[in-house]
Amino acid sequence: MPRCLALGLALVLAIAGSAPAEPARVAGGLGPAEICERAIVNGARRGGVPVEVLHAVALTETGMKQDGKLRAWPWAINREGKGYWFDSYEEALAFAKASLADGRRSFDVGCVQINYRWHGQAFPSLEDMFDPEWTATYAAQFLRTLYEERGSWSEAAGAYHSLTPDKAMTYRARFDRLLAELEPGGL
Repeated sequence: MPRCLALGLALVLAIAGSAPAEPARVAGGLGPAEICERAIVNGARRGGVPVEVLHAVALTETGMKQDGKLRAWPWAINREGKGYWFDSYEEALAFAKASLADGRRSFDVGCVQINYRWHGQAFPSLEDMFDPEWTATYAAQFLRTLYEERGSWSEAAGAYHSLTPDKAMTYRARFDRLLAELEPGGL
């Protein structure tokens, strides 16, 4: 997928010098949901996407109830249609590495569920795919490209998930509902 590779290279160049000094996976006392939320705000800004759009994608992908509120989760993996929410970066990374060792290359990781098979080459390592700042920025740039091709954030979100029309339509229905519930411009 040349577009994804070019997007990945642009991402690496764009944020290589601005990567956080402390990796987001251990970001000074923030809880997992707060790590995602900070990355969503930063990624949306870097990628030229409304915060609420990237937030709705993250909630559609990894949203789980915490204290009565749906929130994104950075240590989530979807493999072969089954979601896994881990308590830590280390557990999620170990599962991803075990998946690769078993020959399972198609799995999604992180707050915004970037697929290793299709987008892994855009990151220096599997570990970097678990950095919420990097993946949120990548996701925002990818969504921006899809928006420019399709003309609506809903259509872009559907294509972000799948180019198979029925899968995209199902995803869009959930995305649209979550987006409508979010405050414009914030978390």
